[in-house]
Amino acid sequence: MKTAVVSIAIGNLYQEVAKISHPRFQKYAENIKADFIAITENKAKNAPTAHWSKLYFNDLLLKYDRLIYLDTDILIRDDCPNLFEIVPENQIALFNEAPYTNRTQAFIETCKQYNKYFKNWNGEYYNTGVIVMSKEHRKVFETPKIFFENFYEQSYINMKLWDENAKIFNLDYKFNRMSCLDKF
Repeated sequence: MKTAVVSIAIGNLYQEVAKISHPRFQKYAENIKADFIAITENKAKNAPTAHWSKLYFNDLLLKYDRLIYLDTDILIRDDCPNLFEIVPENQIALFNEAPYTNRTQAFIETCKQYNKYFKNWNGEYYNTGVIVMSKEHRKVFETPKIFFENFYEQSYINMKLWDENAKIFNLDYKFNRMSCLDKF
């Protein structure tokens, strides 16, 4: 099985952060016997911001069976387990941030803009800072014909998770610690 750990570091600020984080990502990738890929230029065709480069996973999943995506500003610990062993291959893993921060309006607005309506939406909203995915999740990362900005790419990916009826593995907060958790 061909696997990779992927991060995006586009622009001077993220290149500086990558000097700290990417060597640790490289070490983590080596420990779990995966390639490490650092995306340093915008890979999203006609996208308004570099955030949309996550849609490049659609192409990477043609070459790799599974990917772990880590935002460049993540600090990965030496004792981080192999996320490929934790997350079943048929599920896509993300952290549900909905209990800690309200993104309801961003999700609803994104759905309206793309003419998608989900009667059974349960209010879950996933942070895209850490994602574990497999080939079967390629469609979640399809590039739209038009880009709408509602919390960058994150609301679009959340909409695509619902649209594709993706089986989601809820990552524990310890794998994507966000500042909004401080008050909890």
